[in-house]
Amino acid sequence: MRSAFLALVLVNVPIGLSAQTQQLDSAALQQLTQAVHSMCVQPDRRGDFLHLDGNLDAGASLAIAGVSGQGKVSKEDWDGINQRLDQYKTDPRDCAVQVLKILVPSFIRPPASPPPVVNPPALPPSYAESYSFPTNLNPSGDNWLALRTDPGPGGVRTMKMGPDTLFTVLGEQGDWARVRLRTGETGWAAKAYIGCCKNAAPPAAQPVAEARYAFPTNLNPGGDNWLALRTEPGPGGVRIMKMGPDTLFTVVGEQGDWAHVRLRTGETGWAAKAYIGCCVSAPAIGSVR
Repeated sequence: MRSAFLALVLVNVPIGLSAQTQQLDSAALQQLTQAVHSMCVQPDRRGDFLHLDGNLDAGASLAIAGVSGQGKVSKEDWDGINQRLDQYKTDPRDCAVQVLKILVPSFIRPPASPPPVVNPPALPPSYAESYSFPTNLNPSGDNWLALRTDPGPGGVRTMKMGPDTLFTVLGEQGDWARVRLRTGETGWAAKAYIGCCKNAAPPAAQPVAEARYAFPTNLNPGGDNWLALRTEPGPGGVRIMKMGPDTLFTVVGEQGDWAHVRLRTGETGWAAKAYIGCCVSAPAIGSVR
């Protein structure tokens, strides 16, 4: 009977209020039905569905009997209910509609508090990697270790690796080790001048930018398969490096038949223009000292 009465009433309430009642669970809906029926249908009108929780004059709230934690109404709401009960005492259905407007919001459970945001544990810092480095050098003389194209002193020297150069040993062949620098260059170096190990953070990944480079050409693979890098333009300049066919560099100036070039590793010098080809693309790499 009570449920049927409430269903009839809900047909006449605003859409928003009807949607609110649909949020109630079965226990709350049962208590609401009992409360509205007691107030608007039974002769005593107010029934005994309310009980006081604290001092009403001090701001305490009224709770619907039997509904733990739900159905609390303020003194203002209770005064409003009393006013509507008197105003609509001759029409139980209108009475119920008006009372529902006050009671339904108090029956809706507040949305559950979202679980506290737990920040994921911070990722560990990039683990340091171990690198080999040149050792047994002569700070007063040639304070560098040659990086060569092949194992043995006959390999073309492609770089002078100073004492702070870091690299990874990839393999070995006799007294020579194949190494990879942190900048990506690979080659061979004498094992007697390789120390281990220094820790350093791995190189940060960077977007790969392409650049155009010149390279040695017109070489003799069956003979001197290299181009001399010299301190001055002309054959009288001191040769400071043998640049193999895979050596990449940028031409930064010219003087007669000679070009001033800068290698990707930062070395600079002069080379004969007749043996310089252009151009190939490769990842751009900053100067390495």
